[in-house]
Amino acid sequence: MALASHLPNAIRQPLIVLGRVPLFFYLAHIVLIHVLAVLLAFLRFGHAEWLYQGPGIFWSETLPGRPPVYGLGLGWVVAIWLLVIALLLPICRWYGQYKQAHSWWWLRYL
Repeated sequence: MALASHLPNAIRQPLIVLGRVPLFFYLAHIVLIHVLAVLLAFLRFGHAEWLYQGPGIFWSETLPGRPPVYGLGLGWVVAIWLLVIALLLPICRWYGQYKQAHSWWWLRYL
């Protein structure tokens, strides 16, 4: 944390924005990543019904309808991670400004 003040402004500012709205970013990134996963599945395989199944997706590797080659390499994962941050940064900046301008009690938690 002490070294964070020495980071370039281009890195420090986005970290400050995300740090002001951590729960909002967390919830928004889960939704966005799921939307991107469904979109990618439709583009690659033409279907994504295995992504709509219940909690079993965490325990079973052989789900009905799941393509055996589903997944991406590390380079793609990093690229999508950067895309998610780039897409959510303006939304988080807007929400941080909204949160500062309004003093409703529930905004402190989100």
